[in-house]
Amino acid sequence: MLHISTCALLLLLLVVNPLPLRAEVYRAVSPDGSVIFTDQPTQDGEPVTPGPTTLYPSPPPPSPAPASTTTPVVAFKYKGIMITSPQSNETLRENSGSVTVSVAVDPQLNIPAGDRVQIQLDGQIIKKEPQQLSITLKQLDRGAHTLSAAVVNKAGQPLLQAQPVTFFLHRTIRR
Repeated sequence: MLHISTCALLLLLLVVNPLPLRAEVYRAVSPDGSVIFTDQPTQDGEPVTPGPTTLYPSPPPPSPAPASTTTPVVAFKYKGIMITSPQSNETLRENSGSVTVSVAVDPQLNIPAGDRVQIQLDGQIIKKEPQQLSITLKQLDRGAHTLSAAVVNKAGQPLLQAQPVTFFLHRTIRR
């Protein structure tokens, strides 16, 4: 009980006695020329009346970031890509020079993301539709040819590369 009454008395003294809040401030110059501000009057001190308090508005708090309503994008991972036809070191006998190239991708090609299969024959890119996993090459010259395939994103950067396949094309020559 004594504790509560002591706190109440202290609070009453602070509210009733505003003298410490309006103490006089004096300005004096010391013998070495430095300026001294004090609350004690001195012989050569003069009272200072403070000017109005300068207030600066605080900047508004940053608005909270909007809650993300989109689901996070999960990176699509391919497990493998393989040239299934022709086989490595296979010899094809085709007088017309036509060769069908087939590619398998695991998992299925992510077409909505813009991924596509890019096939190269002897280092040259073969243009084709993005959804196609097979293409027929026509009028190839006889001899050895190397195929390579890759899954590329919409920017053309390779995501996964297949092992190159070398095949041999034989064509009958009339004599």
